[in-house]
Amino acid sequence: MFRPQISRALTRAQARRWAIRHARAGVTTTRKFGASAQLEKQEDPRVASVRFRSQDNEVLARLEATEQDWQRLRGLKTVELEGTCPETKRAEIRQYFHDTFDLFEKLHSIMASPVAFFIKHEKLRHPPIFYVGHTASFYVNKLLLGKFIDGSQRIDPVVEMQTAVGVDEMAWDDLDAGHYAWPSGEEAMADPDHAREFLNSYLDFRARVRDFVDERIAAEPLTLPIKHDSFWYVLIMGIEHERIHFETSSVILRQAPLNLVQPSPVLPVCPSGTFSLRPEEGAAPTNELLPVAAGTTRQGRLWETTKLYGWDNEFSNPVAEIPVESFEASKYLVSNAEFLEFVRAGGYQNQKYWDEEGWKWASESKCQMPRFWRCREGAQGEEWTMRTMYSELPMPWNWPAEVSRPVP
Repeated sequence: MFRPQISRALTRAQARRWAIRHARAGVTTTRKFGASAQLEKQEDPRVASVRFRSQDNEVLARLEATEQDWQRLRGLKTVELEGTCPETKRAEIRQYFHDTFDLFEKLHSIMASPVAFFIKHEKLRHPPIFYVGHTASFYVNKLLLGKFIDGSQRIDPVVEMQTAVGVDEMAWDDLDAGHYAWPSGEEAMADPDHAREFLNSYLDFRARVRDFVDERIAAEPLTLPIKHDSFWYVLIMGIEHERIHFETSSVILRQAPLNLVQPSPVLPVCPSGTFSLRPEEGAAPTNELLPVAAGTTRQGRLWETTKLYGWDNEFSNPVAEIPVESFEASKYLVSNAEFLEFVRAGGYQNQKYWDEEGWKWASESKCQMPRFWRCREGAQGEEWTMRTMYSELPMPWNWPAEVSRPVP
């Protein structure tokens, strides 16, 4: 019996050999990447000179977002596998698919230039153009792997092979620009017209995948509950995969130079980030540790009884009950103000606060504060700010802290 897996549809070597042979544009530049994305970026001076051009209007308009999009797309909830009416469930999944497809595209409405799609804003990840293709090609590649479609139904084999495989954190062997067909950041800045055309071709590919999947949704038989060996489970896998990349891509785009991004109504700065008990005073709550009694926690779930989609590593048989010793947990999320104490105390330079993996990252990265914090010397001393998706704000000390991690 077929069982959907997170595994790749083809090996890394196969993808590279096939795609390079059929590449639409030769890319021969080879670049090394830094040990960590936490290192201060040394931007190519040409990046600062990239500006919006009127001839880019048409392609960027394909990603344009509105206030109505924000109201429609925020708070999407995953689809349950159970139900009583197959046609109602079909309509629910169809709406979830299109809303998620829209949400990922609208995320990129913050990009002010097609060139921004080809620059690596996170050194340990591909440039955004890869994920524009990857989140769409995933549907085709997984349906092909599950034998729900055949090779003749591929939309664009070049794009599907070229964007099939992301970065493998265990090997770090697929960040070489020479292995891929899209323009490098340097090439995009040197030839912005080619960058615009390449982006447009990937958006065309996404549109064709959307139409193809929509047709399959209308045609495939549906019985309830949805089983993990069905077309519908693979489809939901593709939707949940795209939602994962919405989150990770938002971290990547948040690192783009400010001149390459612009405000978007679908990504407003959070109006209620504070969790202060006295929001009008702007004060963070006084935190404390609360005791949590010893007990057990469940590890895993069964395929046969699950009501929601899950990845393979979430399931086990039998389900385990794991004993947990008593511990303490903070009453509130740690605020920026509270985390500043850790930063000022040299927490990023003190090994005792880190496990082995974390310390390896912290010591190599030379990081001194969370990824999106900024500190500059001003007329009144230190000036702390926080980077949002497309701007820098005076540090909201009463917001929960977003801390740096090795890889977003």
